Amino acid sequence: MKVGLTTLGCKANQYDTEGIAALFRAEGYEVVPFSEDADVRVINSCSVTQEAVRKSRQLARRAHHANPAAVVVLTGCYAQTGGVSPGSLPGVSLVVGPQDRGRLVELVETYLRDRLARTIVRSPGSEKEFLDLPAGVFTDRTRAWLKIQDGCDRFCAYCQIPMARGPSRSLPMTRVLGEAERLLAAGHRELVLTGIHLGAYGADLPDHPQLAGIVRAIGELPGLFRLRLGSVEPDDVTSELISAIAETPVFGRHLHLPLQSGDDMILDKMRRPYRAEDYAELLGRLHTALPDLAVSTDLLVGFPGETEASFRTTLSFVERMRFSKLHVFPFSSRPGTAAASYAGQLPRSEKLERSRRAIAAGKRTAEEYNRTLIGHQLEVLVEETKGESCRGLCGQYLSVQFKAAGVAINDTAAVVITEATPEILVGHL
Repeated sequence: MKVGLTTLGCKANQYDTEGIAALFRAEGYEVVPFSEDADVRVINSCSVTQEAVRKSRQLARRAHHANPAAVVVLTGCYAQTGGVSPGSLPGVSLVVGPQDRGRLVELVETYLRDRLARTIVRSPGSEKEFLDLPAGVFTDRTRAWLKIQDGCDRFCAYCQIPMARGPSRSLPMTRVLGEAERLLAAGHRELVLTGIHLGAYGADLPDHPQLAGIVRAIGELPGLFRLRLGSVEPDDVTSELISAIAETPVFGRHLHLPLQSGDDMILDKMRRPYRAEDYAELLGRLHTALPDLAVSTDLLVGFPGETEASFRTTLSFVERMRFSKLHVFPFSSRPGTAAASYAGQLPRSEKLERSRRAIAAGKRTAEEYNRTLIGHQLEVLVEETKGESCRGLCGQYLSVQFKAAGVAINDTAAVVITEATPEILVGHL
C-alpha cells in the first residue's frame, strides 16, 4: 500500500513527519509524494496561525476529493487543539493528536478493518516523556533535522503550542548522540537540532544536561561538516552556549533568535521575558564572540494594543539590528490564549499593511547584511546542481549560487561572493 505525507509548520513537525514515514516503511508501505495518489494520506497539521489552520483543513478536503477511497489522517497540533473530528471535517477518517503519532500505522490498519472513523486526542499534559520517533533518511541528503526537545512551559500570550504539545520534554543525551551518529552514517553532512523550546533542553532530565553540552558533543562526531540550531529563545542564549558555539569549528555561523516585537510595552503584553535592549545587548555579545554571525528573527505584527508609534519603534529596532532574514507574521487570534481576549484587536487590513511594511524593512536589512559578505570566501554545502549551475547553503544559512563543473550534491565548495540580493548570494569557485 502507498502512503503520502505532508507537513505544515515548524522543523519539529517536519522531523515528526519523517518519523511517521519511517514507521510506515517499517510495516511495508511505500512512501510517495503527497501529490501522488495513495491509499493513505497523512496531514501533519499546524495551529500556530489561522492561515495554518485553513491550509490544514484545505489539504484534508483536497486529499479526500482526489481519492474518496483513501484513508485521510489529520495529526499534529491542529488535530490536538482544533476541536476537529471526522464528522466536522468530511472525508477525514482519523484525527490523531501528537501524543499518539507513534501509533498511526496501528490506527490506520484498525480503520482499514472496521471502517470506523475516530478521534484519538489525549490531554497534552498526559505526555510525561519525550516520544522518540526517529526519522528515516531525509530526502535532502545534505541536511537532516534532529528533534531533541518537545513541548513548552512558557505560555506566551499569543501562543497555543503549550496546549498542543504539552510540557517540555527532552531526549536523553546518549540517545541524541546515537541518533546523530545514525544520521551521519546515512550520508547527511549537516545536522540541525530542533525542538519546540530548544533552549529548555535537559531541564527535565535527571542529570540536567544543557544545550551547550550537546553542541560540544555532537560537534566532535566524525563525518559532520556543519551543525546548526533551530530557533532559540533569546533569554536561553547563555554565556556557556555562546562559548560552545564559538569553540565548535563545525557550528554554522547563524542563529535564529525570535524577537516578536521591538517595543517594550508590546513585549510585556506578549509575556516575553526580555526587553528590546536586552535583545540588543545579547546581539552585541554574540557579534563580539562571533564577528561573522548571521542572526535571523521572527516578528509578530498587529498584536492587540500595538499603536502606530509602537510599530514604528519595532521597525526602527529591526533596522538597527541588521538581521540577515526577517520572518513576518500578522497576529492571529488563537482560541484559549490570553491575547484572544485582549482589548485593542486590530482590523485585518491594518495587520496586513504593517506586515507589508515590516517585510520591506526585512528585505532592506537582509540586503545590507548580505552585501557585507561580498569579497568573502564562504564554505558552501552543495544541495542542487543543474549542468554547471550549483546552489547550496553557507555557514550563515544563506543561499549561494555559483557555476562549476564536476560538482555533485553533498560536495563542499569554497566560493568567493561577488553579488548579493536580499534573497541570494552569487559567487565563483
